[in-house]
Order: sequence, then structure tokens, then C-alpha cells
Amino acid sequence: MVALNWQTYDLGLQINEAMFASEEDRGGYVLKPKELRGSRATFDPPADANAATLTKNKKVTTFSVEIISAQQLPKPKDHRDKGLHPFVVVEVFSADDKAKDKSVAEGGIGVDSSDAKGISGLGAPQKRRTMVVKDDGFHPLFREKMVFKVTTKFEELAFVRFSVYNADDGDSSDRTLIATYTAKLLSLQQGNISLKAPH
Repeated sequence: MVALNWQTYDLGLQINEAMFASEEDRGGYVLKPKELRGSRATFDPPADANAATLTKNKKVTTFSVEIISAQQLPKPKDHRDKGLHPFVVVEVFSADDKAKDKSVAEGGIGVDSSDAKGISGLGAPQKRRTMVVKDDGFHPLFREKMVFKVTTKFEELAFVRFSVYNADDGDSSDRTLIATYTAKLLSLQQGNISLKAPH
């Protein structure tokens, strides 16, 4: 059983939403990967996970994301009549990213993940971001390609989060979240995808 705080649209809730978003997972539950279920009836999840870690081979998954543009971005709450300076952050989470060097990325601008505390089962993600487009919230063009390489034993537990921020006063270190969308990596399709985030 999992308990989630439904009052705050945080990373835990976003990953939960992504877990059940694909057609084959809309039945109300998703089984753990077969290797984590095991054949033992120990009722000891850490022991089962440790056994699975020893038996399953790691797989390298490589994928690319191209952030092309955004349209008609909403102004953040309490935003004065200043221009928007948007940029996009792409984060990749996997069940193995607590260990170092489990994912690498190229393209875009690197983002320091050292301050990320991670959540249960997930460590600090691999992060890349686009450049800041100054004074254009109507139709900012980013045109930046990022390539991610994730080494994981559980590809079905890899997630990608896209977050659009406003760089307050044009500085990306002082930012306000505009929109976010999280998807299971295996649910993403090849080709041009228009993401419409509800939050």
C-alpha cells in the first residue's frame, strides 16, 4: 500500500500519475517488475529487492529529447507586468540512480543535482536544461537536443519529467515553476509530441 499527499502536486504524485497513465496500466494497479516479485514468500521487500539486484542484468537505455518550442505560457501567480523568460528542465529518474554514474547526458546545459535529496527508491536525477529565452512567453523557441543514457535493471521504472520555469529577471537560478509533466519512459513515443501539462 502507498500513501500519497494529494494536496501537493509534488514529484511523488507526478510519478504515481505517470505510472498509471499508459493504456495497459490503467487497470488500477501495476505489478512490480517480475524480478522484484520473486518466488520467495518472505514478505521482506528489501531482501527481495536485494536478491533481484543480484540476479538481473543491467541494460543501457539511450534516448534523445529535442525541446523545440512552447506556446502561450501562462504567467506565474503574482507575476507583475514583467516579461516571461522561460526555460525547460528535463529530469530522468530511475530505480538505480542512487548509485553514481548510472545515467549520463549530453546537450543542453547541465544542472547541479547535488542539492536534490531524492525520494524513496529514487535518488538525484540526471538533469539538463535549455537556454533561457528572454522576454518571450508567447512563442519561445529553444531548439535544443539532449541525449540521455541510463543504466538500469528496471527500465519500466524510469521516468522523464519536463518542467517549464520562468527565470525571474532573466537569471535561471532565481526561477518560478510554470508547468510540469512527468511520463514513464516506456510510455513516450518516437516523433513530435505536444505536451499539454495540466499543472
